[in-house]
Amino acid sequence: MAGLRLRSRGLIRALRIVRRLEAGERLLLAPLAADYGVTTRTIRRDFAAIEEAGYPLRTDAISHGGAEPGIWWFLR
Repeated sequence: MAGLRLRSRGLIRALRIVRRLEAGERLLLAPLAADYGVTTRTIRRDFAAIEEAGYPLRTDAISHGGAEPGIWWFLR
């Protein structure tokens, strides 16, 4: 039963991400992971599942003054 709850949380998180994307938000990986209390790797898996479900995602690197560029995720 615990495994089902974990999968349910992932599904709920992915649906919430889709809703944000459909609202026109551009999402940054690290802040998004912090919002949901998960790792950036988990969010990347969520994005892969969202794309596999048929949502066309696009990424765009941005420079924010840090050592590495950020990556915006948004619907095409």
